[in-house]
Amino acid sequence: MIDQPLVEVKSTQRCPAVVPRTTYLIGSPVPGSASICGALSYTYEFQQYSDCSGTSVGMPFTVNTPTNTPYLSLISAFPTPTYPMAANGTWRVRIRPNFVYGNGNYGPYQMVIVSSTAAASALAPDDGMIEGEKSLSATVQARVFPNPNDGNDMYLMIETPFEGDVQIRILDAVGRETEKRTVHVDQILQFNYVFNRSLESGVYFVELSFGEQIITEKFIVNQ
Repeated sequence: MIDQPLVEVKSTQRCPAVVPRTTYLIGSPVPGSASICGALSYTYEFQQYSDCSGTSVGMPFTVNTPTNTPYLSLISAFPTPTYPMAANGTWRVRIRPNFVYGNGNYGPYQMVIVSSTAAASALAPDDGMIEGEKSLSATVQARVFPNPNDGNDMYLMIETPFEGDVQIRILDAVGRETEKRTVHVDQILQFNYVFNRSLESGVYFVELSFGEQIITEKFIVNQ
């Protein structure tokens, strides 16, 4: 019998840490579990609780990741028009990998405290929320996957605390620009970025400019 790989919410995101709604929940392998290989997507199951050691106050619901990486945008899990402030509170979360041959097993339950963007910005400095998590709600974040990729295209996920244009530049290992384009982002955007021309094997960077801020993500092309 093949051991089932198990996934759980990353330890740094569990109670008593506070996770802003503008970030991602991240799944990580359970220590000692089998390696995950070939997962097509991940299912996150949420059930609201009164607090980290309390009782359930609602029915569970599930959200699937759009790709084969264990990152779930809380904005997609709690979209603003449907859940204006409903993300606030404590949630019991478990994660299941999904494969071409069927669904895997859920990993262990973990408790997570979620705060919406508006509520997070109003919290006092001594509210128990760590500084690194506070800063996430005020910056643009990006993820590139798969990484390495084949140099023809990649999936790019951009998350912002605002609506506006983000300039994307692709740079080679020595900083030369290979291409540039601008996209419009309304809090979160995930799309298939097709390169203007196939990239040769090597190290590249995605540079995102938003106002006066610039962030860079490294990716590798492996032909």
